[in-house]
Amino acid sequence: MRRLEFVGEDCESGYVQPEPHPKLPIRSRKRGGLTSHLANCGLIVRLHGQSLRENEYRAGHRAIHLIDGVDYSLLSFPLKNRKGQLLGLVKVQNKKDSNGKPGTQAKFTNTDVSLAVFLSTRLVVALQGKELVSFFKSLSAWQSDPGQLSSFESTTVARAADLVGADQGSLALWDESKRALIITAQVGGDGKRIRTRVPRRSVIQTVWNRRESICIADVRQYQGPYFAFDPKTRSKVAVLLATRDASAHLRLIGVLSVDSYTKDNFDTQDQEMLEGVADALAAAIISARPETSIRHALASLSAPARVYAEPKKLLVSILERVRETYGFDRGLIYVAEEMSNLLRLGAQMGDHHHEQLVGRYTHGANMDSLAVRVWKSGEPLYSERPREDSRVSQDGLDVFGIEGPLLGFPLVHSGKTVGVLIGWSSDGPKPRFEHQQQLAPFAQLAAAEIAISYAYGLLDEWIHNIAQPTQNVRGLVDVILRNNQQQSNKLRFLATLGAEIGHLVAVVERSRLMRQHQRLAPVVEEYCLRQVVESMYHAFLRRAYEKGINLQLVLPEVRECLNYGDENRVSIALDEVVNNALNHTDQGRVKIELMEVDEWFKISVTDDGDGVPEAYTKEIFRPYFSLLRGGGRSGTGLGLTIASGIIVEEGGTLTFTRRETSPGSIFTVALPRRSKA
Repeated sequence: MRRLEFVGEDCESGYVQPEPHPKLPIRSRKRGGLTSHLANCGLIVRLHGQSLRENEYRAGHRAIHLIDGVDYSLLSFPLKNRKGQLLGLVKVQNKKDSNGKPGTQAKFTNTDVSLAVFLSTRLVVALQGKELVSFFKSLSAWQSDPGQLSSFESTTVARAADLVGADQGSLALWDESKRALIITAQVGGDGKRIRTRVPRRSVIQTVWNRRESICIADVRQYQGPYFAFDPKTRSKVAVLLATRDASAHLRLIGVLSVDSYTKDNFDTQDQEMLEGVADALAAAIISARPETSIRHALASLSAPARVYAEPKKLLVSILERVRETYGFDRGLIYVAEEMSNLLRLGAQMGDHHHEQLVGRYTHGANMDSLAVRVWKSGEPLYSERPREDSRVSQDGLDVFGIEGPLLGFPLVHSGKTVGVLIGWSSDGPKPRFEHQQQLAPFAQLAAAEIAISYAYGLLDEWIHNIAQPTQNVRGLVDVILRNNQQQSNKLRFLATLGAEIGHLVAVVERSRLMRQHQRLAPVVEEYCLRQVVESMYHAFLRRAYEKGINLQLVLPEVRECLNYGDENRVSIALDEVVNNALNHTDQGRVKIELMEVDEWFKISVTDDGDGVPEAYTKEIFRPYFSLLRGGGRSGTGLGLTIASGIIVEEGGTLTFTRRETSPGSIFTVALPRRSKA
């Protein structure tokens, strides 16, 4: 039911209407209230004397707002817009006589009526202006609290429909993930369209495709694509929501549409008013999108189903939020692999042809590219003309078809750069220098996702390595408990049981050791690398002798190989590399060689073991990966992981090479020569 709200009063009695102001139903009911009846009539009305006091619509209450509490005369006139729709009602009472006092002889005249008509037109303009001002104020208030997006959208559509006298309205916004217009708000009608796709053959979709407003006087005579959301609709207006960025590029956001059950209800003035509303609404949505996009991305990361989601999908969703907020229609996320010392493409957005590169395309740490520079420096980097920029890999530009401005942003988690976000545009708004700081919240989310995925991966590997030995132990215990087993078999089973338990203990202990090294801050001091290598060699001599392996040591002529770093951590890393070589060598030799090459110290460990199959060369630095399975040998799969992590933190590299002329492997530790700062 429509209602009339009291908004103001001026009376000599000093009476003030109490808060909250009353709202009167607009209806004509005997004894239901004269004001309600006058509003429902929608006409200029003059009443005086008996016709006023005995009016059948009066509720019978004493007029406490009047000085004498008596109605002598009344003039009311409705406030209607150009379409005849009621906006309000003005009621004046008790006209004063020549002595300045109300009474039975004073009446409202035709002159008063003419003055009322003049005033009504001015008041209608004022009311409509007040409504617009209130609407734009609400936009500003919402921008400070964008978390109320859905409720604000519905309120905005309702107010837009009221401004033009529509019976219903809807707002459709572009959803990048679904590549479609989705109805996000609806007022009037059945309300069943919210969160549904806009039909392709519809006025809303046509406005989106043509990028221009459409005003239809009679939908039954309309020749263009039309979808009847409501069969009662007779006229319709739909306008585009869009903004232009600093480079004047048009950013499409959605479509605002209103319907009327009356033919010819809308005209050019209504269309222009809705276009103004749409422009303001588009600006408000764009200004609030960074926060709303971050909220959505956070929701996807924190949802319970996130544990089972593919990391790639979550990274793509973050790229899509960036596109939704800033308009960049192309994007990449590289994931840093410290053990392999490279960047691997983890997600891409904008070109399905590049999907096959995800997981395969990499940047080596020594590659001269924008992504690697961002990774190593931990700072954002902007290139306005990448084709002319020596900091950018031209091969990468060709692979991904990059022509315009390019932006790279580091993904930092717990002080470490775990990846890089790259953004550019093919058809959308181009990245600008100021976007370097604006991308920070999205970069933090992507970094958190990479870190979480890495943690889940380690957990899965750990559970796998624990589960198999545990099952073996349970099976062996069952066998031992059987009374029909001979004593020799029991002893054999006990020996195997001990080995399995030992492996469990080793996995747990090495996992603890790995975490300990990751948490401890490095100690930088001067140390002699030659002494570290010699001590390591002597520590492994006895074990090599017991296995029948010839352990060799080759040192440079220079007696002192001084360096700065964490001697203890470097020693642990080298121990892991040599220990790995001895584990995989049953006969032959293991050679340790210390060399000085330019500004680097290099320690190579060469063994005559079985080598690493081609299929596993990229896996050997992965936590819990081990080739020592069966044959009385077992490994935790953490030695090379620990070693690689330490060496990378020391600013160096740990690389693997397959021997070409004979079986075996070559692991090379490279440490930069450092002087005291």
